[in-house]
Amino acid sequence: MHERPLYYVFALFVALLMVNLVSPVFGDGEVNVEGIVTFDVSANASFIDVSNPPVSVNYTAIISPESSHIADWYQWSIKERYATTNFLEVITTSPINWIVCNFTNVGQYDLKCNAYNNSNPQAFNPVNKTFGFVTAYLPVSANFTNTSTTGVLPLCVTFTDNSTGGPTDRAWQLNDGLGNQTINPATTCYSTNGTKVINYTVWNRSYDSPFYPDGGLRVNSSISRSIYIDSRDDISTIFTTNISSFTEQAKGQVPLCLQFFNNSTSDYRDTLHFNWTFGDGNTSTTEHPIHTYYTPGLYPVSLNVSGNWSSNLTTRTNYVNAYLPISANFSSNPITTCLQPVFPVTYSFTTNATQVGYSNPDRYNWSFDDGSSNITTRDATHIFNLPGLYNVTLTTLNTTHDINQSERKQIHVTGLYANFTSDKLVGYQNTTGESIPVNFTSNSTDVFGATYYHWDFGNGGSSIQPNAKTTYNSPGNYTVNFTVGNSCNQYNSTQKIITIIERPIANFDYSPKYGTFPLQVQFTDLTTDSPDQYEWNFGDGSSTVTDKNPVHTFNNPGTYLITQVVRNTTVYPIWTNTLTKNIILSEGFNVSFSTNKSRGVSPFTVQFTDLSQPSAWITNWSWNFGDNTPVSTQKNPIHTFYGANNYTINLTVWNTTTGARGSAENTIEVVEPIYPDFMPNRTARMNIYEGVQFTDLSMGNVSDWFWDFGDGNTSDQQNPVNIFPEFKEYLVNLTVYNWYYEDIQSVNYTLNVTEMRAPVADFCADPTTVNTQDYVYFTSHVQGPDISSYFWDFGDGQTSNGTNPSHQYQLPGKYTVSLKVTNPFGEDTAVKTDYISVRGLIPSFISIPSGWAVVNTPVTFIDTSKGSPVQWHWNFGDGTLENLPTNMTTHTYQDIGTFTVNLTVTNWQPVTASTSQQITIVNKTVPQGVDFEVPELQYSGKAPFDVQFEDKTPAQSNVIEWFWEFGDGTNSFEQAPTHRYEKPGQYTVTLTVRNENGTNEKRRVAYVVVL
Repeated sequence: MHERPLYYVFALFVALLMVNLVSPVFGDGEVNVEGIVTFDVSANASFIDVSNPPVSVNYTAIISPESSHIADWYQWSIKERYATTNFLEVITTSPINWIVCNFTNVGQYDLKCNAYNNSNPQAFNPVNKTFGFVTAYLPVSANFTNTSTTGVLPLCVTFTDNSTGGPTDRAWQLNDGLGNQTINPATTCYSTNGTKVINYTVWNRSYDSPFYPDGGLRVNSSISRSIYIDSRDDISTIFTTNISSFTEQAKGQVPLCLQFFNNSTSDYRDTLHFNWTFGDGNTSTTEHPIHTYYTPGLYPVSLNVSGNWSSNLTTRTNYVNAYLPISANFSSNPITTCLQPVFPVTYSFTTNATQVGYSNPDRYNWSFDDGSSNITTRDATHIFNLPGLYNVTLTTLNTTHDINQSERKQIHVTGLYANFTSDKLVGYQNTTGESIPVNFTSNSTDVFGATYYHWDFGNGGSSIQPNAKTTYNSPGNYTVNFTVGNSCNQYNSTQKIITIIERPIANFDYSPKYGTFPLQVQFTDLTTDSPDQYEWNFGDGSSTVTDKNPVHTFNNPGTYLITQVVRNTTVYPIWTNTLTKNIILSEGFNVSFSTNKSRGVSPFTVQFTDLSQPSAWITNWSWNFGDNTPVSTQKNPIHTFYGANNYTINLTVWNTTTGARGSAENTIEVVEPIYPDFMPNRTARMNIYEGVQFTDLSMGNVSDWFWDFGDGNTSDQQNPVNIFPEFKEYLVNLTVYNWYYEDIQSVNYTLNVTEMRAPVADFCADPTTVNTQDYVYFTSHVQGPDISSYFWDFGDGQTSNGTNPSHQYQLPGKYTVSLKVTNPFGEDTAVKTDYISVRGLIPSFISIPSGWAVVNTPVTFIDTSKGSPVQWHWNFGDGTLENLPTNMTTHTYQDIGTFTVNLTVTNWQPVTASTSQQITIVNKTVPQGVDFEVPELQYSGKAPFDVQFEDKTPAQSNVIEWFWEFGDGTNSFEQAPTHRYEKPGQYTVTLTVRNENGTNEKRRVAYVVVL
């Protein structure tokens, strides 16, 4: 741009302005427009990049060919859109019709240009180019940053604009299938891993102008960059304990020592941190913590596992069930004021108060072993109707901790009970009116102490003696009632039925009595007793028939003399009875009926339909359904049968005018429903090679079975065996069928299949480091069913058979503890070496031989300290010192004399302690420490009795001869003789030994005892 002082330009502009203002005053009052110059202005660049300023733009005034005048000079001004002053003001004179402007800053610039003709400077036609005629911009450069692309799917990544040039608009293509995003920052979530190409375009729309409405679109930039979605496995928090799975409750008595195990799954590249909350105010950050619950309660346990990319918190409500044991002790007493109560006898049962250290029951269940219903109150009263031994069981429950305990006591219930026998329950009369004697005897045990007896024989007779008899003269059922009483006016009665049967008396019935001839008549035997031979004569000249219930065809109506002969050949003498009876047969109705069903399950509803002919002559109907219900007079009734039976249905029809009638019978079969049931139905122990044996317990007439074991297996056997694939709960279904009676029933049970396996022993203790006399609480963690025994060895010679015992150690040291458990399927032993550490140290040692030795002969020193030393320092008193890692050493003294031996030990704590003993070293001596014994203490037995003797004199005594005196007058010179004692007695044994310096002896009085 041609530079010129702005004040010159401004002065010229003012001068020209004044000319234009005063011309109307001094002229003729009109504006001469003939001097107007017509022109336009162009620029050689209008959209310029000023990132490397300055940038020059040439503006040129172009005179229109139609212009009437030429321009003598030009007035130029340029202004940025948001500036308050002009960026450029300049005047050029012809022939210079252009200017050059250098741009350094971004902006939208206008242009104002006036072209003047000197002949008429008042006339001008300015050219105004609005803002944006020239636009100076800085380019944009697309760029972005993003958050981590490593993590758990779906992985959300945030993209943030990091472009230069001040973009105002943007478009993200994030390769997520969701279309573009135009916001900043932009976030999307990827559900798959792999490479994702990100395209990012930015614009600066602030450069839009009337000249360039899309100017901002020209200022754009794009970038394409690949990111890699590196997926990681999410954390799934799962935990167990040494006694429970994740879904099971960790349940045990307090103190409940539990080992918690983290079983969570996560990415193998993740670094995990653990935060346990045990529900009792305690926490842990180790992966597999050990925690002890000392207070009963239901505790939630939470584990928060956090890693580099995610975290997961899992809480199991009431996961730990720590409880005190529950007891079920009770007492019982009969409620009576009489020393010999009368049945029924009432007993009171009282639950004993809960002991300290035990859980309080909140449910009770009493079982009385007499078939009665259980009682669920805390205390109970129960009525026993019969004497006997009853196993009464109290089960107490604590529903909070889901624990129970049972106690069974055998209650001997005694009292007066009118129990009796008779020499016969059934008597037979060979002749009418024959007397049948019956003797009655009371049970002396059950009526002992009775003060009142009364018999009612049911035949009008009675007695007040303990034993009685009566005579029955007529057939029938007689109820014999026996009553006993005590001094408190309490009474008990029992009844028995005596049946008197008369020998067979012939009788019969027949049907039908009316009909169309020839007429087929059914004869039905109604003889008393049970004859086994029959003869029938039908009075029409036909042959004799021997059927019990014959059918005979009569050709004509009329009166017929029927003779029936019956015999019972099973009794002696054989009884024969004959009956003759006239029957009248006439023409009548042909009676029949149908049913929609003839058999079924109670309750059973049947539609009856009368089919009798001729139907037009029937005026009355009588239906007897055989179930003691009122008869029906409907033609076609509907009837429901209740209870299992074969019901005989009788339909009788008649005509009230003629008296003609007829009957028909049929049978309806009704059975009780079948009731499905089976065992096991709650818990089953299973050997994976043998499976579970199911036993059908269904009631009723079952014809077919169908089992669905809930594991894909089925069976149609009655008592099948099924091998389940896993140890868990299965919904087992049994469907039973009675096809004949069209009855189908099902039952479902949830069966918990557990493993029939040997136990796995484990345990923990708290605390494991103690002082002497402190209590150590041991908690068993045994896996396996039906544990029958526990055997604890505490390592100090003490044992226990308790489930969770406590123990006090009397001496310091480290103790190895073992637990052996047994169930019906095997046993297992858990051993924890040096598990219990008892603080303290009691130093001691022994020497062999004890207290003396011969010079230049090795002496053995053995540490016997209590407190598990790990370091030993010996000072033998002759200037010799030793530091040893073991508890035993030998030392040889070179000089005679008495030496003080000092042992200093250090244990695991570490604690150091010392002890001293004196030892005498001699030059030569008679044998010292003479001793002998019998192996395994076999010094007592029956004659003849052999005893093996062994010399136990120390080797340092250098014994060369032995002389044994056995106390029975015999002796031996052997070193280890065997001697036989022939006679009983107590024998004193003496051993005399000799070395080169002399002799010494050991005598044991009454050492051998022979029986």
